[in-house]
Amino acid sequence: MKVLLKVGNYLTSNYVTYRPLILDLKTKTLTEIIAPSQSIGDLTTLWSQDSRYIAYLRRGFGLPFGGEDTAQLHVYDTRTDKDQQVVENEGVKDSFAWTIGGRLLYSVFPAGRPPTRPPADLYQFSATTGRSVLLRHDAYRPVSSPDGKEVVFLSVTDPRSPVKDKASGKAPYRFTYEYAANKYLTLWSRVSGKVRVIRQEQAPQFDRMLWLPDSRGLVLFNGRTISESQDQADVTVYNLAADRLRNVTTVPYADYEHMDGYIPLFVPLTVAKSGDWLFFSVAQPYKATPTDHGQFLRAMRLSDGTVSTLCFIPGYNGLDWREQ
Repeated sequence: MKVLLKVGNYLTSNYVTYRPLILDLKTKTLTEIIAPSQSIGDLTTLWSQDSRYIAYLRRGFGLPFGGEDTAQLHVYDTRTDKDQQVVENEGVKDSFAWTIGGRLLYSVFPAGRPPTRPPADLYQFSATTGRSVLLRHDAYRPVSSPDGKEVVFLSVTDPRSPVKDKASGKAPYRFTYEYAANKYLTLWSRVSGKVRVIRQEQAPQFDRMLWLPDSRGLVLFNGRTISESQDQADVTVYNLAADRLRNVTTVPYADYEHMDGYIPLFVPLTVAKSGDWLFFSVAQPYKATPTDHGQFLRAMRLSDGTVSTLCFIPGYNGLDWREQ
């Protein structure tokens, strides 16, 4: 088994640089993806389904307190040590996911759109050919099923009856904050081309969506604010065949009153191969010394919401579990 780690280096009390490392639990070796001199201000990483490629997002490009509105999406090949830049676009932040065959789904904001958050276009990048193709308009935060047949994403227009511009045939460019508040959680079949709206809500916070290993359902996390200092998240399981949502439990999601500022209390990581357990982490803020900082690794049984604590990882900054 290999684990993808995000290691942080504290330059000051307010600025941290990161770099991704691969930990091989069998050989007990660490492999650097980028050199320490290339550490960057913020970094998001994601391992491909075949464990060969790693997609990572570079923001700020290592410039302290600057460049956070720009993002570069890269793909690293662990076999050839080759690194490819996929795209540089503000819209790609937290909006990319792997599908089968070394193909990466990602969303970008087209040029010429308003400076607010406009509808994004969904692309697919091939790590083999190094090329990208446009898949559809108004689709962001895509998540592909393990078998590659289905994709779930968010959209701001109803995908069942999109409004078309008569001249171009594409979705119109109009966009307002009121327009963006209405989100559609959409299931798209790449086999039949049909779309299905799973849920429609005002300003939902679907921070992460995880597929069950058998591609028969999804685990959804819908965060909401309950006070000025705390957020909660509903953990829900969606069954594709029955087209039904089942609420599992509600968990604390974030704490804004701690001395460290924002503290994530629920970060979903992965679903076990059996489909019965959800693994997630809970942040432990600083106490007396920085060494007290870390993450509790916990497991939730999806049948009834029972939670068990597995271990505590001091100084832990990020993890993408990949069972092999």
